[in-house]
Amino acid sequence: MTPVEAIQKKQVNAMSSLLYNSELEGRKHHVTDCNWSSQVYYICESLVQKNQPILYWLEDNEDNSPKRSFVREELQVIKDVQLPS
Repeated sequence: MTPVEAIQKKQVNAMSSLLYNSELEGRKHHVTDCNWSSQVYYICESLVQKNQPILYWLEDNEDNSPKRSFVREELQVIKDVQLPS
């Protein structure tokens, strides 16, 4: 179904795999929703290629890591980190 057809209908059935988990629970996803982690990660590897953004792979103190790489704009530098005990 095209978007134009879907807009004209009162109700459209969508596969749950196309929805965010928050939408499945009845909560709508907003652009202003927080989408960052409170977990502190360290850069463990980077990839520099000509005419491409630098990609960073992260891991925490327990060698856990997100499943994807990140670009600089997605990272936040935190100085003097005080972790909870």
